[in-house]
Amino acid sequence: MTFPAGIRFGARDSRLSKIQAESVLVRLKGYTPVVRYYDSPGDRDQITDLRESPADFFTRDLDNALRRKEIDAALHSAKDLPDPFPEDLDWVWLPWREDPGDVIVLPQNRQMSDLPCRPRIGVSSIRRETWCQARFPGAILCPVRGVIESRLSQLDSGSYDLLIMAAAALIRLSLSGRISEFIPLQELASPDGQGALAMTYLKGDLVMNRLRTNFVYPVVFAGAGSGRAGTCTLEVREEISRAGVCLYDALLDHSLLDFLPDTCRKINAGKRCSDHGKGQDAINRLLADYARQGVRVLRLKGGDPGFFGRLTEETETLDALHLPYRVLPGVSSLQLATTGTGMLLTRRGQSRGFTVFTPVRGKNTRDHARVIPGHLPVAVFMGLTRCSELCSEFIRNNISAATPAAAVLGAGSADEKIIRGTLATLPGMIAAGDHSAPELPGILIIGREALGSYCGRKAYPLAGIRIVLTGSNSLLSRACHACTDRGAIPVVFPVISFVYEPECEKTLARLGEFSMLVITSPTAVSFFRTGLTRAGLDLRSVPKIAVCGRETANTLSGYGIVPDLAPDRYFGADSLIRLFNKKKISKGIKVLRAGSDQAGSAISDALRKLGADITDVVLYHTRPRSFSSEEFPAGNCILFGSASAVHSAVSSTGTDKLAQYDLLPLGEPTARAIKAHGLNPIFVPSEADAATAINEYALYITANSIN
Repeated sequence: MTFPAGIRFGARDSRLSKIQAESVLVRLKGYTPVVRYYDSPGDRDQITDLRESPADFFTRDLDNALRRKEIDAALHSAKDLPDPFPEDLDWVWLPWREDPGDVIVLPQNRQMSDLPCRPRIGVSSIRRETWCQARFPGAILCPVRGVIESRLSQLDSGSYDLLIMAAAALIRLSLSGRISEFIPLQELASPDGQGALAMTYLKGDLVMNRLRTNFVYPVVFAGAGSGRAGTCTLEVREEISRAGVCLYDALLDHSLLDFLPDTCRKINAGKRCSDHGKGQDAINRLLADYARQGVRVLRLKGGDPGFFGRLTEETETLDALHLPYRVLPGVSSLQLATTGTGMLLTRRGQSRGFTVFTPVRGKNTRDHARVIPGHLPVAVFMGLTRCSELCSEFIRNNISAATPAAAVLGAGSADEKIIRGTLATLPGMIAAGDHSAPELPGILIIGREALGSYCGRKAYPLAGIRIVLTGSNSLLSRACHACTDRGAIPVVFPVISFVYEPECEKTLARLGEFSMLVITSPTAVSFFRTGLTRAGLDLRSVPKIAVCGRETANTLSGYGIVPDLAPDRYFGADSLIRLFNKKKISKGIKVLRAGSDQAGSAISDALRKLGADITDVVLYHTRPRSFSSEEFPAGNCILFGSASAVHSAVSSTGTDKLAQYDLLPLGEPTARAIKAHGLNPIFVPSEADAATAINEYALYITANSIN
């Protein structure tokens, strides 16, 4: 493709628009662009209130210039693009952006304290009007029109006492000195596109499509695996950590969403049976729109995106717009239901292939049964609700009613169930139990391969035992590994949540003043790292570190940090206090104690008695999760990592239900919390460490089974 010597751009005929256009043109290396300026209805009409103006108030004339082919592309403030966008045009947001927020502007030489009781405020949107009503009760809200310079002139002449304006406009016009106060985005969310510039052009223009590819990231279609987060590949896991917006499906382990960046926009695009939260057309449009905004878009699909995942419809939407994308395969529920269970679809001397299909809604099952060869095993996706029809049709097509058949529900998950029967009996077995709930997707396996299973699953000390894990993400990872090593089924069900405390950044900014940091939980380590980054510091700022447990030390090691002070064994606050006494902490030493709002005061009190100067800082707040007793998962044992987790579980489930489980605490404080509710821990592990607790529980279960 040959690019023209120059691209003809159009822009609005205002000083701000000209500055914005020139800032774009100078960045187009290798081009000799030219620009032509146009009026718009919004420039000519200075009467209509912008809160009531038509969608294309500032784009109409440039849109028509594109259609007349007077220009090749138009440059706009992205927030001015109409919604819905014209079908015959295309667009992209450009990567050179300014502050997206809003600001307060006062008349020259005025302060906020100079405002009258009922200030006249110039507003140009419902969004700003609503914020002003909350911030300035009783204010007189008035429409404001005109270019930026005109609005400032009206302000200074006394027409208004205050204006709400976009920071980006003032910065681009070199008028940032007029900004009196930046309004936090959490107070007044800005519209999509504020601070960004957009380029529009005729849909299908090959040259402009090619140019646009320089300003967008490829959409990533990724298979998240099935059943559990562990089936997600490393490559997909890395893409999750980089996403700017994530459209995710229902059939994936939602704990993977915890690895998305804090700033990532999460959109549930899941479909379950007949419940489609978002229609396919809406999903396609969101993918294309976010891609054109220059956002890193991740389409996270359960299993493998190419297996009945409507991947074709979504990639074809991007193909039509010449937008780039990548597809990362994933572990399918088919593999987990077959290779994962022992119902192998290919065996030497038995089957050299298999057939996979999904019933088509509204079609007679005989349309599917006719293509099934009787000598190959069959896997049916999304066939659970039509099992009776399918099995009957197979039998009518001369496949024996005694042919083995199985249903694998929740393949690969902690709730995996396998129901085995024959073509004649399987439908009744499924109907007899509560196996058709939509939250447990099922795959049907038909053929003698459905008899297969692995004997090795029974050779574990905790074979088939379900351990409910209630702790933090940092604890859960190691606990899950320990369960797997001993054959237990880890059931992840956090009963508490954690909320970052941004006020901690003020204290962390003074980290260099302290000689020692005391940090006593894995979760505190994660939030400390967050606070350190947001305070503009790095790991070189960290003083000597003291911890009281192996879990905390392991989490620190993940960041390349080895604690300077930690008990060799008998982990816990008491052990760390004994270590402080043994080391004879210097009097007057400045120590920062960082942790949860629920952290006990024992360590700080002990250090104060030794003469240390202690500052306590809350990194995060521990909040109980709300859930019903019925939602609490079935299991044999509950691993509690903290007293807070115990209190939360008791408040939601009551003690009668918890008494049905083996209660396994990490450490004496957690054990005391269990006892405080009239319950009995099965034992207290020798170390407050998940792997130790589960290994000792395995020994306990083995001893009981032998006795």
